[in-house]
Amino acid sequence: MKYLILIVFILVFFGEVRGQEWRLFNSPSNTYTIEFPSIPQNIQGTSIYVSKDVIGNLFAVQEFRPPEDITKDQSSKEILKTTIKALALKQNVFLSETIYSEYKNDWVAVDFTGKISANKISAFKGKAILEGEKIYYMYAVLSDDSTASLKNYSRFIHSFRIMR
Repeated sequence: MKYLILIVFILVFFGEVRGQEWRLFNSPSNTYTIEFPSIPQNIQGTSIYVSKDVIGNLFAVQEFRPPEDITKDQSSKEILKTTIKALALKQNVFLSETIYSEYKNDWVAVDFTGKISANKISAFKGKAILEGEKIYYMYAVLSDDSTASLKNYSRFIHSFRIMR
């Protein structure tokens, strides 16, 4: 009986993860597309869109222009570095790793990981891309480091496309 309950739990849990229907989201500004695990909701008064998957992970994307005092006389990498530090502080995140790269060989990007300061359990992962004066900021608050959570995070991040 004990094993039957375990088997039913595994089938239900993994069935939900596989059966999740991802949706392509077009930004209202028509500047990017990204896939969300469910219909994204707008945080009123912001350009932030959030969605949750069946596992309990939270995914968000935001498009914004950093203040001029951050961008004035700074390189692209410095702009991203300053912006990510400010956003991490605002969201109470302790950053553990930042890796700078290029996105589509055209724009500077940074991938980052950390933990939410309040509970030090939830993983915080994301990517920021600087295109001209605009930053695209995508992140996830993962409920765990399971294969399913990391797979959903990867799908979310890799689905992002800047529209020209």
